[in-house]
Amino acid sequence: MEKARLSDVLDVGLTFDYTYNFGSSTNLRLKVVDKRFTEPFEKVRILARNEPPKYSCNECGKEAKWICQLCLERGKGCLCDECAERHECGEEFLLLW
Repeated sequence: MEKARLSDVLDVGLTFDYTYNFGSSTNLRLKVVDKRFTEPFEKVRILARNEPPKYSCNECGKEAKWICQLCLERGKGCLCDECAERHECGEEFLLLW
């Protein structure tokens, strides 16, 4: 196995995929957004921030806060608070985004 420093292979703007597995696989798409220079330290520190994707309500276009499990199977299902209240499938199929 070849060893390399992260600073040698990552650069600002680079996007890459990573899969980790703790019983089930989780696929991530990561992007290097900045560099941070610090004094050397003994342990590795990786700085990250999760930014959830923003989706629009399929009914009115406002920011979606809910997903309808039934409609999602048909390629739709993103709902804002107001549209979720009157959604025809019922609240038992809604998941908070």
